[in-house]
Amino acid sequence: MIVRDSEFPQNPIKAMQRGFEQAEKAFLEYAHSESHAENGSVQRSGSCAIVVLIVGDVAYVANVGDSRAFMSVDDGTKIVQLSVDHKPESEAETKRIELNGGKVY
Repeated sequence: MIVRDSEFPQNPIKAMQRGFEQAEKAFLEYAHSESHAENGSVQRSGSCAIVVLIVGDVAYVANVGDSRAFMSVDDGTKIVQLSVDHKPESEAETKRIELNGGKVY
């Protein structure tokens, strides 16, 4: 969905945002379909994904959920964390979820 977006490759950040939005929309349609809802209710579990998109010499990293990306540098002698987990236990993440109409339970 990201590489097929009209913003790719000239605006990789926008393409990644829209790709994640499209993936969520497709998943929600799937989850709400009669054949996949259990007892008429949608499962409310979370999801996770990590995407590293390299355009030229720049790496763009996006994540959803508690996925993590690390990069090995200096011939493998060091590692650098490239992402931050989206965990509801995090005060900032709880605030973001609630500000967007979600609930943490």
